[in-house]
Amino acid sequence: MADISGNSIQQRDLGRKTLTRVGTSDVTSERKVAAVHKYIVLVFRKDRDGTFVTQHSINRLTLNDLQSLFGIDESNPMFDCYLVTEAQRASIEKDIGIRLNLAQFDYQVSCESAD
Repeated sequence: MADISGNSIQQRDLGRKTLTRVGTSDVTSERKVAAVHKYIVLVFRKDRDGTFVTQHSINRLTLNDLQSLFGIDESNPMFDCYLVTEAQRASIEKDIGIRLNLAQFDYQVSCESAD
């Protein structure tokens, strides 16, 4: 590839940055990657209308931890809601500091904010 002046252009992906060489000059540009700041656990009553009860902040579990816990691909930023089951119970309880009552309430992990 060449620019308007006929200088050759080469690009190399460096993860979050791209190195572009035009002729003999190097230019590095950084790509903005959306990063999730906060996840929460939403609590709903298991009744006819599924009344919202409260929410709890997830404090220590990272996106990678949550992806692993829920069996979600690492390329998925987890913007959806994910129902907490017995498989995730212990990790979520430890993080939010309360005992989950899965018989009486539905708990959903949800993204609250992102860049």
